[in-house]
Amino acid sequence: MITLRQSPFDLFDRLDQQLSQAERVPAAEIHETAEHYVVRLELPGVNRDSIEVKATDRSLSISAERQ
Repeated sequence: MITLRQSPFDLFDRLDQQLSQAERVPAAEIHETAEHYVVRLELPGVNRDSIEVKATDRSLSISAERQ
């Protein structure tokens, strides 16, 4: 029986690859007042002009691209 062992560095490389492909969800705060909702997101390194907000009766979608 042949046992293949991976180097710990191979495991770190694989973890780094998985993290780079993972969807990132920013820290968010949501506050409700009598008239409206306030949504605050932490988006470091994101240009304000690249933020896209879409709202419908049932959902809110916020997307951005960081260069």
